[in-house]
Amino acid sequence: MKQKILAVLLSAALVCSVLPAAASAADGLTLAAENASAVCTAGTEITVPVLAEQNTGFAAGTVDITWDSSALTLKSVDYSEEMPAINPPEIISDGSYRAQIGNYQATDNFTLTDALFTMTFAVSDSALPGDYAVIPDHAVFYDAEMNEIPVLCKTGVITLTGDAPANTLLLEAGSGEGIPGGEIRIPVTASQNPGFAAGTVDVLWDAGALTLTAVEYSSFAPDDGSAEIVSDGNYRVKFGNHLAKADVTDSGEMFTLVFTASASAAGEYEIALGNASVYNAALHAVPTSVKSGIAVITDQTETTASSGTIETTGTTDSTASTGTTAQSRILCKRKTVHIENIG
Repeated sequence: MKQKILAVLLSAALVCSVLPAAASAADGLTLAAENASAVCTAGTEITVPVLAEQNTGFAAGTVDITWDSSALTLKSVDYSEEMPAINPPEIISDGSYRAQIGNYQATDNFTLTDALFTMTFAVSDSALPGDYAVIPDHAVFYDAEMNEIPVLCKTGVITLTGDAPANTLLLEAGSGEGIPGGEIRIPVTASQNPGFAAGTVDVLWDAGALTLTAVEYSSFAPDDGSAEIVSDGNYRVKFGNHLAKADVTDSGEMFTLVFTASASAAGEYEIALGNASVYNAALHAVPTSVKSGIAVITDQTETTASSGTIETTGTTDSTASTGTTAQSRILCKRKTVHIENIG
């Protein structure tokens, strides 16, 4: 038994990319960081529950949570009474925290579908208004029989409200709509631009519902050496020209993200931007604020009823019904918790 547990703990170092990116939540575990919103004031505290949205049963496992430590400081992690923590690490707010939960010696699986643990962040002095991703990743979980189970991770977003300074580059992802199996286009625009030469920004999405197939760049923010697309829910866009001698000050659409919707997906899915790093031609950092977008997958069902005539003895009733098209939209956006400034 000790050898089996040791093997499990060693294999926990493997990242969840070894599992199918679009693993069905029905045959494993879905971990989701919940959205939250607060005023962008230093010291404001924000709580972010990490949920088991769906859980067919697990004994124990680990998951890494990452965030932008320049804007958010992790203050505490509180574990659910129903979900024991395994040797919780000391909190060092460097932008990463590994949660290990459950019991590797359990004979029965945990089937909790609620908050597994809750993270409390404080807004830092250097934070800018905008959206900040809280990313569950590298999740490795086992059931009571020590079988590894598929895990789907969903990114949460902390929105810090307020007006960004005039020297800030504002990158905003828009919205796009499509049908299951169809194309969805999400524009990313610079709505305010003090001038930049080049930069990078990470795009995060639900890989179980959307496949990134292409990034189309504009003339003022060309491709600056982005890697080949691997649609695993996280892609780094490199834009601009790192050899530029002068800054670009254009506003408008910088690039467009092209997705294909899963044939079985329907609802609203967040397209998060994070980890933006932008420089000007003098190689000085450009303050950057990002806003997330939404991809809407609309499930369309068409039902047509034809007109007819019904006859009865001595009476003829003519009943006509016109063809109708029913269109339904299932909205899957997670709840956003609003936090007031406590300072």
